[in-house]
Amino acid sequence: MMPKIVTRLTVVSMAAGTASVAVGCLVLCGWALDIERLKQVAPGLVAMDPMTAVAFILAGLALLLVRVQQRGPTTRRLAQLFAVSIAVIGLSKLGSIVFAATTGVDQLLFSAKLGGVAGAVPNRMAPNTALNFVLVGLALLFGDRSTRSGYWPAQWLVFTAGTMTMLPLIGYAYGITSFIGIGSFIPMAVHTAVTFLIIELGILAACPRGGFMTMFTSDTSGGIIARRLLPTAIMVPMALGWLRLAGEDAGLYSAELGAALLTTATIIIFTIMIAGNANQLYRGDAELRRTEQALRIAKDTAETANRALTRAIDDLQEQIAERQRVEQELQTFATALERSNGELQNFASVASHDLQEPLRKIIVFGDRLATKAGDALNAEGRDYLARMQASANRMQTLINDLMTFSRVSTRAQPFERVDLAVVARDVLCDLEVRIEQVGGHVEVGSLPIVAADPTQMRQLLQNLIGNALKFRKPDQPPRVKVSSAPMNNDGAAMAQIAVEDNGIGFDEKYLDRIFAIFQRLHGRTTYEGSGIGLAVCRKIVERHGGTITARSRPGEGTTFIVTLPARLPGTKEA
Repeated sequence: MMPKIVTRLTVVSMAAGTASVAVGCLVLCGWALDIERLKQVAPGLVAMDPMTAVAFILAGLALLLVRVQQRGPTTRRLAQLFAVSIAVIGLSKLGSIVFAATTGVDQLLFSAKLGGVAGAVPNRMAPNTALNFVLVGLALLFGDRSTRSGYWPAQWLVFTAGTMTMLPLIGYAYGITSFIGIGSFIPMAVHTAVTFLIIELGILAACPRGGFMTMFTSDTSGGIIARRLLPTAIMVPMALGWLRLAGEDAGLYSAELGAALLTTATIIIFTIMIAGNANQLYRGDAELRRTEQALRIAKDTAETANRALTRAIDDLQEQIAERQRVEQELQTFATALERSNGELQNFASVASHDLQEPLRKIIVFGDRLATKAGDALNAEGRDYLARMQASANRMQTLINDLMTFSRVSTRAQPFERVDLAVVARDVLCDLEVRIEQVGGHVEVGSLPIVAADPTQMRQLLQNLIGNALKFRKPDQPPRVKVSSAPMNNDGAAMAQIAVEDNGIGFDEKYLDRIFAIFQRLHGRTTYEGSGIGLAVCRKIVERHGGTITARSRPGEGTTFIVTLPARLPGTKEA
């Protein structure tokens, strides 16, 4: 079920109840003040009976109370009383017709003024009007109740009343008198039929969570088709039929041509509507299939990663068991083994020493081998050596970046007042050589003083500016602009820092991906890096209680936007 549609239907229900009350009050004013335009839509048409107006007022009030019935049992009972009163008015009128009574409920108000209305025919409540009031009153009484089998009586009563309402409307539109009334009885007034239609739509809108309305308000394909085609299926034939008759009456075309035009227009309109809806449903189904495929791939990837993790854990457990066995057998190495077990419990220490030390040796001896014995190797040997060195360098970069990522939390410093302008100047000094190499230009505007970890602020700006220099266009020197603006978030002073460049940009559908660890939008051969820099930025910003996002388009540069608290907690502006 779509919350927006339910909210709109609630507004429709309230508006329908208000409109019904307004129409009833205007008609009663017309009878009280002898204003013909308030009693009847146009001269020569049937006027609305005063008791009909009273019933519409009760129906509108009951509908409004149905929307607020959660306020208490008194409101609910009052709504039920109004609904019963409406049904009693209709039944009373039908009873007077069946038993040929000379007086009835429709003569209780303004009886002296009812005799001369509409020529020689006294103004009375039409039989179809009375029957509709019985159905509407019962529908309001049932409200959102359903049977054990899942049927909603209120909706079926409204559908029946709606059918009886559409007949007079079609009759007035096409000039068919047999549709307007029953036999020799006074017909239903045109504004009575319109008000019935409004109140019936309001009753359906008041109960959007059950029966037929559940399908109508759902976000399924059936709900989409119902919302788009049902109004068209009702309104288009009526409008086209009226236009056909109007054209024939005006002598614009013959009856045969009118029928052909009606058929052609109906085919074209419904073909366009059905084709449009089918196209949208097709695209939705295609997107669903793509999503399902992506989920399957993600599931397979997760299972593969889980298996790899399980194997890694098993390997680690085997290593620990082996170390314990060696410790028991070789007491002379007890101290070394104890230190080794302690290092296994500290990932940062392992990454910085046990992993980097052998890696550095690989790099050093690889460089020596390339320098001293490179000429002795054949082309294939030199290629193997180059690949080994490149892989070792990538691993060293990855370990260093992982250490940087972990130290955001493990080696964090207390917050203090940090002047970002000073930090930016230090960062530009560090990047001076790189800026000259790429022919870039970095413009730093006015930057605020924030409550932050100074080391991490330097790392944040260095990563963002370094990214802007790295992801540049091949044929255009990079231009980077760093600026800031004050913000207010629910009374809290915030600082917004923007780092804007003229680089290659990216599609914003990958916005979440670029801040994830190890995620890259480009291959290593195009742009260097490990895919950790922006993840570090996000971790720093989140640690400071801020947010980071980006705006970009492919080929049009990127703007990273960082929002940070401007003051330390518990302090006030000077």
